[in-house]
Amino acid sequence: FTDTFQGHPVRFVVDPAASSVIERRDLAYASSPDFPAHDPGVTGLPYDAFWMLGISHSGQPGRKFFDRLVRIEWSSGQAETVAAPPACYFGGEPCFIPDPAAPAARGVVMCQQLDAANLVSSFVAFDAFALAKGPIATITLPTPIPPLFHSTFHPARGGVRE
Repeated sequence: FTDTFQGHPVRFVVDPAASSVIERRDLAYASSPDFPAHDPGVTGLPYDAFWMLGISHSGQPGRKFFDRLVRIEWSSGQAETVAAPPACYFGGEPCFIPDPAAPAARGVVMCQQLDAANLVSSFVAFDAFALAKGPIATITLPTPIPPLFHSTFHPARGGVRE
């Protein structure tokens, strides 16, 4: 990107029966966030934590890329951020994979990463609730791919995950 705004996450609470917004909650994180991702098992239900990508140089001139992985909690507004290594960029939206034993409290977030200096693509996995510890696993691809958009994870029936 060459020109980005400093947008921020906003949650609307809607009363469908009254066709009205009853609450608007703005969060302070304003580094051009991408679409947020949350535990797909709670889609349509209340949830607290979500993950997204951000651009550290948003609102500044010049080329910029998604170089931050962010976890935010709606309840506190607190953001935990981890930076991609120098000359590396994130792509896709983060993919949350819950721990089946404690889905609301533990899990892994996977994200695509491009090392632009060495033309190497990988997928990196982070402890979803401790991003600052850095990647817990890296899967390097045999051929580089461009940063992509959107991701999702759905457990298959019978305990096998796809």
